[in-house]
Amino acid sequence: MQFMLIAYDGTDEGALDRRLAAREAHIALGDKLVAEGHMLFGVAILDENDRVTGSMLILEYPS
Repeated sequence: MQFMLIAYDGTDEGALDRRLAAREAHIALGDKLVAEGHMLFGVAILDENDRVTGSMLILEYPS
């Protein structure tokens, strides 16, 4: 069964710093999920100024 996960970043002053601090682990987890066949697609969500404001993933799990 496929699932769509939408995750928005925080909007406070520290949100970008938190995103950047988690980036390496975020990418490593994405690579792991792709290798296991669970993540089919992932993309950044951008605002009108092309700044990243979140992520969207298509995942495959039995339930």
